[in-house]
Formats: sequence, structure tokens, C-alpha cells
Amino acid sequence: MSQYNRAYFEENQQLGDRPALRWYARVCNRLLGRPNGDIFEYGCGTGWLMHHLMERHHVTGYDASEFCLQQARQNAPQATICADLAQLQPGSSDLVVSLHTLEHVPEPSIIISFLADLLRPGGLLLFVVPAVNGLGHKLRRKEWFGYRDETHISLLDEAEWRGAVARAGLRIVKEAGDGLWDPPYVRWLPRWLQLAIFGAPAAIQVWLAGGRLIMPSAWSECLILVSQKPSSP
Repeated sequence: MSQYNRAYFEENQQLGDRPALRWYARVCNRLLGRPNGDIFEYGCGTGWLMHHLMERHHVTGYDASEFCLQQARQNAPQATICADLAQLQPGSSDLVVSLHTLEHVPEPSIIISFLADLLRPGGLLLFVVPAVNGLGHKLRRKEWFGYRDETHISLLDEAEWRGAVARAGLRIVKEAGDGLWDPPYVRWLPRWLQLAIFGAPAAIQVWLAGGRLIMPSAWSECLILVSQKPSSP
């Protein structure tokens, strides 16, 4: 996908490493609860999440963008980079993670079912998508971050995401959010002050919660869903 090139990632400030990815790595570590897990990242971008995860786990990443694959090979040299989903084996992953990717695909329910097949019994799927039902959307309305990227073609409400997970045979074990990080939310306060006020709960989750998911999706910009494959049929 040629639109996901260097210019795209620079414009969206996603080319390099950033604190959110280090936090999601802590979330993944906490979910697995042990080292040496097999993790697959769908939509690995430039590879920085894999960079943090490969310190403790066996990591495989896929992306539809050739630019991303090149960057991921540089940023996560110990990870396995996959350019073809057909190469992946069902039941090969303890954790599948997908950050801000499913909103970019036309049929996310199909992808969720495919990702569910990659999980071992008891394995976990973690994905993050814009929260249509969240407070960020309600406050920003037409200026919401979810609308600013034209490649966001699947902005579903929470019920639709839950339904896709259920149809894939997974059970939701945690539903959370990432807080409010995209002011201004009100016109009469300086942006820096709004970031301090509205962003405080998100900062607590990132810096003090030890990888725990404590923010409700209703008070956030994004929905974080963790679901699990049954341990037995």
C-alpha cells in the first residue's frame, strides 16, 4: 500500500519510537505474564513495538506496506518480518496484537477471524481502534482525530467490534481506553492546560499502572479490547 509511506508516518508523527508503544509493550508483557511468548503483530508499522517486545519474546510482524517492512527490519532486527499472511501457521501465537490498524481495512471482521485462528487455546488478541462511542469523539465532533485520517475506512462502534470478536469465537476479557490526549476539547482553556487536565488519567495509566488497563473506553479517544480463545472446544 503505497499511501503508507515515509510521508504518511512523518505527517502522523508515527515514524519513530514513542511512549505509547513502550506502554503497549508493558501491557503485552503483563497480559502474557511470562517471558518467551510467541507474539504476532498485525500491522507492525515501522517496528518499534516489536523492538520493545523482542527483548522478552519471540515476535513476528506483518504489514501491507513495503516501506513499513523495510523500517521494521531495521528497527526490530531480531523479529521475524512477514510479507505474506499465508506464511503464518494457525495456532502459533500466544498473543496477537494490532494497534491502530483494523480501522484501515475494509472488512475488519474477516481479519479478526483470521487473527483468532492464529491463537493457541487460551491465547489473547489485543487490538486498539478509534472509539466512536468515546468522550473524545463526543467533544471534538467533526474535528475528532478519527476523521482526520482519510485511510480510516472502518470506524465502527463498540457493539460492532464486540460482535466481530464474538463471531470469531473469542471471549472479551478486558475493555478499556487510552484516555484523552488530543485537545482542545473546550475553547476557553489553553491547549497546554487542557492536556494537563484531560490527560492526567491517561498519564496515570501509562506511567503508574504498571501495564494495567484501568481507563474506561467511554472516557477515551480509543477502544482497547482484549479477548481470549477458549482453552478447550
